Amino acid sequence: MKYLKSYEIFFNKAETDFKSAKILYSSKDEDIDVEVVLFHLQQAIEKYLKAVLAYKNIHFSKTHDLKMLIDMDKDKIELNDNEIELMLELNQFAVNGRYNYIVEIVENIDDYFKIVLKIKENTYNLILI
Repeated sequence: MKYLKSYEIFFNKAETDFKSAKILYSSKDEDIDVEVVLFHLQQAIEKYLKAVLAYKNIHFSKTHDLKMLIDMDKDKIELNDNEIELMLELNQFAVNGRYNYIVEIVENIDDYFKIVLKIKENTYNLILI
């Protein structure tokens, strides 16, 4: 039996969240709150960032705060200021989006998916799973 390293677990869990967001979004099911999709996108980014930190043996506390996580190793995830700002918009869906209605329509949801994909690719290239 192969035991996974913590960064591999974070990466695999991020993949599950990213896939879940894609499936929910593509289903076009009107009964699914957009917050659920955005929650999974936020979770994917959070876990990709934690995978990088774990790979580099950088200790991090239990947090959902994407800004805190990206600031811990900012130079390794290649995002410009606009992309970081867009990514940080997802912070509100880590907790509040699970319990409250925040938005009804998200016009730039495809941009969120692009950010997650970019972070995924950066993460994969850094840790080469």
